[in-house]
Amino acid sequence: AKYFEWERKGVPLRIEIGPRDVKNGVCIFKYRAGSGDKETIQLGDAASAASAGLDAMQTNLYEAAKDRLAAGITMDATYEEMK
Repeated sequence: AKYFEWERKGVPLRIEIGPRDVKNGVCIFKYRAGSGDKETIQLGDAASAASAGLDAMQTNLYEAAKDRLAAGITMDATYEEMK
């Protein structure tokens, strides 16, 4: 329930940073789409990891949309077959 507002808004990447995370030099990435698992990332690599992760997420969503579109298109169907 703590993150519901951000999930409802559709934020694609949530980055969690707490006092212990800063002390350990890490942050937690949670992507909206994908495996659903949290990833622990070093703070120094956070910017490049976020960019790469968002690019991968975009590619995966685009491919899934293309596949859904292709699955919904039938070719060489006659009017009688469509009834």
